[in-house]
Amino acid sequence: DAEQALKQYDWPGNIRELVNVLNRAVILCKDSQISSIHLGLFPEQAGSPGQAAPASERSPDTWLSGLVDLALADHVEDLPPIGLWLEEDLIRACLSLNDDVLNRAASTLNIPESTLRRKVTRMRDEYGNLPPPRPTHWVPVNELLDNLIEQARRERIPLLDYISRLLIRELEDRHINRKEAATLMGVSVPTYRRLISVSP
Repeated sequence: DAEQALKQYDWPGNIRELVNVLNRAVILCKDSQISSIHLGLFPEQAGSPGQAAPASERSPDTWLSGLVDLALADHVEDLPPIGLWLEEDLIRACLSLNDDVLNRAASTLNIPESTLRRKVTRMRDEYGNLPPPRPTHWVPVNELLDNLIEQARRERIPLLDYISRLLIRELEDRHINRKEAATLMGVSVPTYRRLISVSP
């Protein structure tokens, strides 16, 4: 399916885009064969036969499912904290959207300003003023952040709760053991159990 994904993708960039996609796939693939997941190309989700759907055109469920697929396929021993990364990226996006004004960003996230201030302080202590490090396949997340913000507003759910619920639902549908699910959420096992007990 990797060959088919490469052929079907429109390649709007130049040859460097192809080289970067292939290099990333080689790095991410721990198996003997590269798949479309390693490439980050998903032609089955395409809006037209010759082009993979950009992240901004995918549903949040489909997008999260792809992230979990990639995490489980490529990080067998050391699973990434997808939930924590999503929270950090959503906070950064809301700050950017609101010109780094904390009270407006907190309003967008629908959380108390003191909570946002604590989370931002933790992020700055850990990363400084640099963007948090992410794997190369993580780039499409930024394309979907605006859609997530709007979807959470439409459903009248705080944004961080919305993404947490989506990820919990995805993990629970897969029947992943609690330790792996907690690791993917970026929380402890007791915290994960509490989250699933309060998640609708």
